[in-house]
Amino acid sequence: MSTARTTPKRAVFVFPSFGRGGAELQALQLARGLRERGWRVAIATLSEENPLAERAAAAGFRLAVVPAGLELPKRSPRFWLAFARGVWRLAALLRRERATVVQSFLVWSDPVALLAGLLAGTPVSATCRLQLPGSLPQGAAYRILPYLLAPLTDRVMANAVAVERAVLAREPLSEPRLHVIPNALPDGFRDLSGVVPAALPPQLADASPLVLAVGNLRAVKRHDLLVEACADILPRFPKLALVLVGEDRGERRRLESLARRRGLAERLHFAGDCADVRPWLRRADLLAHPSDAEGLPNAVLEAMAAALPVVATRVGGVPELLEHGRTGWLVPKGNRAAIARALAHLVERPALRAKLGGAARERALSGEFTVARLALRHERMYASALRRSRRRFAP
Repeated sequence: MSTARTTPKRAVFVFPSFGRGGAELQALQLARGLRERGWRVAIATLSEENPLAERAAAAGFRLAVVPAGLELPKRSPRFWLAFARGVWRLAALLRRERATVVQSFLVWSDPVALLAGLLAGTPVSATCRLQLPGSLPQGAAYRILPYLLAPLTDRVMANAVAVERAVLAREPLSEPRLHVIPNALPDGFRDLSGVVPAALPPQLADASPLVLAVGNLRAVKRHDLLVEACADILPRFPKLALVLVGEDRGERRRLESLARRRGLAERLHFAGDCADVRPWLRRADLLAHPSDAEGLPNAVLEAMAAALPVVATRVGGVPELLEHGRTGWLVPKGNRAAIARALAHLVERPALRAKLGGAARERALSGEFTVARLALRHERMYASALRRSRRRFAP
């Protein structure tokens, strides 16, 4: 009888903090999918601030808090002491969990996760690239880090082909270490028939059309261009309303000022951070996504599932989701006039909106974007690294 041991299916996911972002939501889906495939998954966060902690707990994943001083000035001795302690504590967690895989999901947590994986002897250390470089920090440290960490990185997951190409062009990684794994559509977005549409403020009760944008208010998302474009076409469509869903990351006051100057203030609503965007998807007539840089945006995929026509910039992985004129409407990035023309074109053509929305929903509900497929692809990525790992699992 064989006495060979099978490698335990145990992974630890690492985040700088477990905030309200697409990476965290995708990680929860991946953790659930891996659990269904027999994996034990733990989630470690390097900060005490974790807005999605309750959501993770509700899904059956308790966060392990491992402070690493990421909020401290990087030139401070306190930072380096806290960083070293964080690496040591995370390595101890990896050993306690008997992890075969440690996976960092954001660049801020990569150094801690990779060094801890080395210290703990974790067989596979993986990172993620979920955005194009334009949406990431541009300081010298962040340009140097990939070169310093590449020898410690067994696998890198990119969520779009465009992201994979950017990584190959900018980082010292060989193609076999890169795996393209698209995001998964949450199960709750597959049937929205029972979702009650969101209620609008009284001044927007007559909204027609309602243009929706979903994404945290950050400069790279270019909500300013969308405000300008909607103001440009407001004289033609005086009942138009624009709703922005997302947490303010320093842009709201600027957008409010811009809307006042352009005469859109009364037709603009900030919905803030929403735990569930489905009611807004049910209420909207179309989604606009004018970002300057993207990976594979969850907001676009979720709108497609809701059969909403989407106007989006041709950046990153967006063209991998939307085919212009068939499942969506693509415009050049940074082009306010093109956004305005596209919005007006679709507002005036309800039949075209319905056609685009129907085709988009069919694409989103295809087997490519399921949680099961997300988990299977990750498991295969881990297995390919395990076969080549020089670090043997120690029970």
